[in-house]
Amino acid sequence: DKKYKHDIDVVVDRIVVRGDLATRLADSMETALKLADGLAVAEFADRPLDASLTGEDSVNKSKNETHERILFSEKFACPVSGFTIPEIEPRLFSFNNPFGACPTCDGLGSQRAIDPNLVVPDENVSLRDGAISPWAKSTSPYYAQTLEALGKAYGFKLGDKFKDLSAQAKEAVLHGTGEREITFQYDDGLRSYKTTKTFEGVIPNLDRRWKETESAWMREEIERFMSATPCPACNGY
Repeated sequence: DKKYKHDIDVVVDRIVVRGDLATRLADSMETALKLADGLAVAEFADRPLDASLTGEDSVNKSKNETHERILFSEKFACPVSGFTIPEIEPRLFSFNNPFGACPTCDGLGSQRAIDPNLVVPDENVSLRDGAISPWAKSTSPYYAQTLEALGKAYGFKLGDKFKDLSAQAKEAVLHGTGEREITFQYDDGLRSYKTTKTFEGVIPNLDRRWKETESAWMREEIERFMSATPCPACNGY
């Protein structure tokens, strides 16, 4: 599967620990470090992991990881997140120096992101009655007409409760249609026009506008639909 990030483990040596293995162990460790670009793993064959820790959904674990392991690294790296830093210097420990901090979150460990549960706070509400909270108070016909076009493509009506939409329809509304183009018909009272294009999605649209706007008021409005989440780059470490 080319879309899956695979882990390839190379077994360099298998040993039973004894007092006379120092030279062999050092050679094997050196070989492993060279093969894996400064990383080596010692796996205990007699210490299998609990089945609940080896499933496909286990966080931060390789599918190859079935026994207790110790990770060794020649780099200055976090063994959990993989975050690396250059050689340790005094400025790394300065409270007012960003050097060494995660460049994505600036060392905070978290980021504000659009929260789907705040965008659709109540799935029992219909689309017409304001299920999409950021659009609920708008008097512009644009949003209703956008949802009508999406409804024709994905099989729902404005009177449907959000919870009754198919998973595919919810994904299209919240996260966009991907490469699929939709024909939209708009009429603002002054002119009527038709356009065929992909739909960005409510959440990506809010995120983009929050990043691009220079209006403090607009940022505050969009931040009502945001919450703190672990930084995707460093996982909060």
